Amino acid sequence: MEILPDARCRGITVRVDKGRAVRGSIVGTRKDLEDSLRLANEGSILPETETQPLEAINDVFDRLKRGDVQGHVVLGFE
Repeated sequence: MEILPDARCRGITVRVDKGRAVRGSIVGTRKDLEDSLRLANEGSILPETETQPLEAINDVFDRLKRGDVQGHVVLGFE
């Protein structure tokens, strides 16, 4: 894993395997980011996510507007 400055968002980009990138804001330090990623890797913290089919996009937007979404919603393409 390597941590690089990201000129586009003036934040931090972490490059991980298979060309994936984790982007963050300028809130916190690089050490904070490293600690957070280490804890996630250890399973000490888990992201709050749910997966919905693409067809549910309108419902997802309605839920976002009402504030009824905790964490992130991932739309699946199948």
